[in-house]
Amino acid sequence: MAEWEAGTSSRRGSTSRGAEEDDDDTVYVAVGKDFEENKLNLVWAIENFPGKRLCILHVHQPAKMIHLVGGKFPASRLGQHELREFQELERNIMLKILDDYVLFCGQLDVHADKVSIEMDDIGKGIIELVYHYHIKKLVMGAAANKHYSEEMMDLKSKKAKYVQLRVPRSCQIWYICNGYLICEGDSTCSTTNGYRDSASFMQQKTDGSGLELELHEVSLSEENSYNLDQLEESSIDQLYCQLECAMLEAEKFKKQACEESLRRGEAEKTAIKAVRRATALESLYAKELRCRKEIEGALAREKEHHQRTKNQRDEERVISMDQKLLQHIQVSKFDEKLKEMNDERLSAVEQCKEYKSERDKLQVEHDNVLKLAKELEEELSRKQEEEASCSQMHPFLSDFSLVEIHEETFNFDPLLRIGEGGYGSTYRANLCHTPVAIKVLNPETTQGRLEFQHEVEILGKLRHPNLAILIGACSEACALVYEYLPNGSLEDRLNCKDNTAPLPWQARIRIATELCSVLMFLHSSKPHGTVHGGVKPGNILLDANLGCKLSGFGIYRALSLSENSRTTILPHVTDSMFTFPYLDPHFLETRELSPSSDTYSFGIILLQLLTGKSGFRIITEIIDEINETNLSSFLDPLAGDWPFVQASQLAQLALRCCARNRSGRPDLASDVWRVLEPMRTFCSEPVQFGSEESEQPPSYFFCPIMQEVMQDPHVAADGFTYEAEALTGWLQSGHNTSPMTNLVLGHLNLVPNRSLRSAIQDWRQQHPNAIF
Repeated sequence: MAEWEAGTSSRRGSTSRGAEEDDDDTVYVAVGKDFEENKLNLVWAIENFPGKRLCILHVHQPAKMIHLVGGKFPASRLGQHELREFQELERNIMLKILDDYVLFCGQLDVHADKVSIEMDDIGKGIIELVYHYHIKKLVMGAAANKHYSEEMMDLKSKKAKYVQLRVPRSCQIWYICNGYLICEGDSTCSTTNGYRDSASFMQQKTDGSGLELELHEVSLSEENSYNLDQLEESSIDQLYCQLECAMLEAEKFKKQACEESLRRGEAEKTAIKAVRRATALESLYAKELRCRKEIEGALAREKEHHQRTKNQRDEERVISMDQKLLQHIQVSKFDEKLKEMNDERLSAVEQCKEYKSERDKLQVEHDNVLKLAKELEEELSRKQEEEASCSQMHPFLSDFSLVEIHEETFNFDPLLRIGEGGYGSTYRANLCHTPVAIKVLNPETTQGRLEFQHEVEILGKLRHPNLAILIGACSEACALVYEYLPNGSLEDRLNCKDNTAPLPWQARIRIATELCSVLMFLHSSKPHGTVHGGVKPGNILLDANLGCKLSGFGIYRALSLSENSRTTILPHVTDSMFTFPYLDPHFLETRELSPSSDTYSFGIILLQLLTGKSGFRIITEIIDEINETNLSSFLDPLAGDWPFVQASQLAQLALRCCARNRSGRPDLASDVWRVLEPMRTFCSEPVQFGSEESEQPPSYFFCPIMQEVMQDPHVAADGFTYEAEALTGWLQSGHNTSPMTNLVLGHLNLVPNRSLRSAIQDWRQQHPNAIF
């Protein structure tokens, strides 16, 4: 069933009144879906029928196969609703194509209508439109443009051949290919009866010869054959003879007509070739003419550029001459000044000779004084080096003797060694019935002695819940005595050393929060802020409740920031291959150490806590690939089910901290802490490893100031819980900052933490034998 549509004149269905009124003045142009393929046919019709009405004719052929991602899909397999939607989409695309044709005609100042029909066969659709609109003039394609050649004289399109055989006589067709006329002519088959009788065919081919009347009589006699019985036998013979002669004559005329038609066809082909050659020559001539104009224009521009260059060169020559004249004048002035200076030099030489004799005398005296000063300085430096460790030791630190260190370590028994670093080894021991870790540095090297001094200076003066507690030192053995932390370092726990259980995500968030807190404390400590410079998992120790303890203040890490500068320049870096991934790239290039260097190291460790990967893999593989869309594939599955919102926030924060440009890194106090502080609620429950922790109180039971289990816990404005007595003393001493972050408190009000107080009391009842 065909569907009709006519555009511009609001015709729809079978209405054709407008076409019947001016059939002779309307030229119909059959077009397809490909605008570029059919545009030349439309241009040919506009150029060859000026002043005629133009109507775009199109047959819409519904698609039987639907193109999908996996291939072609039969339209018949769609549901009725989906099929109707797809067909409606096809019709809208067809109407858009017809509008493009009409718009193209409008650009050429030609008004065009449009008619269309929907049929499965395009040839049948064109015949249907010809009969429906009584089309007299039709322009259509003879073949695809790619099949065109100058020798092409016949139709190659099956649709064109179908239309040629079935179009009515009244319709004249022009067959076009690639914008050239291939052939034209009327219909060669009848549309009223569907066949042609032999008499009328012979009558058409004889074309007005003397036999027309006789053939007509024969036709009449054949149609009225029932009267032959009444004719005489002689008349019948005569008629047969005349008929035979007429047939021979008609055959002769037919051959002549065929020969004439062939000659005419050859002549038309020759004429078409000549026209095409003329058109090609005209196009070539126009092209050559354009090239000539372009060359002349380029030559004129080149002449103008040459003239400008010449004028510019003349101006530069004049300027150069002026400069040379000015230089000659200046040279003459310089010569005069040179003479004056030469006279002055001669007088100065004489004075120098006098001064030289005096200088030689003073030099001898100066050398004697320097030699004496050097001897005194060497002696003073030796005394200072011997007394440096003892003089810098904090009064609250215990001073252990070399004998005690040897006894407790069994003369540094390798079986007691629990760690080994760049400047020495660490041993587990018991001093005063307390488990401790003794770090023995190499006193023969400058690095070992300086690290000993820095550790004593920093850890002996600064106190923070997340700083490793330095119990004492032995200057003779260059040894440092720390509290023993049973869970080792964060690096050991991330690698599950000795088959230890992996860290859950709650513990990892707590570690990140505590690490941020202690770095904020160091950067804002008074009177001068301190940059750690060597933050890495190996320097982050974990207590029995997986609390974070920062250590490892070495020679290139413990640096004081001056009040006027936030950076410090180091002459060299003595890091190991395990420290390199955590070092600030800007620091490696410029040797400038600043708080943002610790921020970069914090970002790498935060990514390690999220992914469980090593520092090298993070800086070489992960840091440039991880984003919010693929974050789940990078999260460490050993940490449990990460809450995606918090994990995404931590990943974005870590990437900002790891920015190569220092200005793009966030501030720990104002930016990082604002994100991490709310997350502390997710890790409020303590995480226990092993059986020893069952008798140890959780870390959040301890007051950050007194480091003792709290009796009356209160919450301050910074969100941390303190012993009421200790925090009151802190505020009454004149402080208005947080003991944990060194940031100014928003207010000085204290709120009782009754839930924590109840938890502490319950724990005390359940563990009456616990040692606090």
